[in-house]
Amino acid sequence: MSRPAKFWLWSLFSIAVMGIIAFILAFSLEFSTIEAIILSAVSAIILWVLGLRLLIGGKRPLPVKKLKNPYLATPEEFEVLCAAIFSRRGYKVELTPKGGDYGIDVIARKGKNLVVVAAKCYAPNRPVGNRWVQQILGAMHKCDADLATLITTSTFTKNAIVQAENAPIELIDGDALKDLIRKFWL
Repeated sequence: MSRPAKFWLWSLFSIAVMGIIAFILAFSLEFSTIEAIILSAVSAIILWVLGLRLLIGGKRPLPVKKLKNPYLATPEEFEVLCAAIFSRRGYKVELTPKGGDYGIDVIARKGKNLVVVAAKCYAPNRPVGNRWVQQILGAMHKCDADLATLITTSTFTKNAIVQAENAPIELIDGDALKDLIRKFWL
């Protein structure tokens, strides 16, 4: 199940729990309606935050099995992994919402430096082409970023590498990604 689906499912569950607690407090334990709502809201918020920490948070962006083999990750999980890599590098990171993001999956900030990151979770036999290099460079200029980074589980085509050579872009292929995962988690 994807992270957004877990978030919304847990949120709905927490709201339902709040309703049940409010009902029990108001009718069985004879609290006033306002007291019941306040107490149930506080308990639901605590439950919601703890649940999100357990369901979505954690110390690692992915289970060890998926860290060792990022091909098993969903695209959303791979974006979280890329954000975690930049977080471990000392950046403050933000995942972008889906759609209308110019291909940017993560925005990373360190001091005055702004880095836009695109994450491509591809099969090993599917290299990332220069089209994605062009897209992330365009997004970088659109966002007035200092650097662009393109991360993939695969490799890059020769055209992509040539295009990125004299541009402010960092290419991280599957081998470099494995090195980063070993460095930060395994």
